[in-house]
Amino acid sequence: MLILPWNIAEEVKARLADLAERGPRLVTAVPGLRIH
Repeated sequence: MLILPWNIAEEVKARLADLAERGPRLVTAVPGLRIH
């Protein structure tokens, strides 16, 4: 899942923690490519 608003990526990551445990990766592209 691509998170475009990189400045709130940690908040989005926390809210989607249960989804992330099932397999999808969270990705931010700004300021650099990062896979959470």
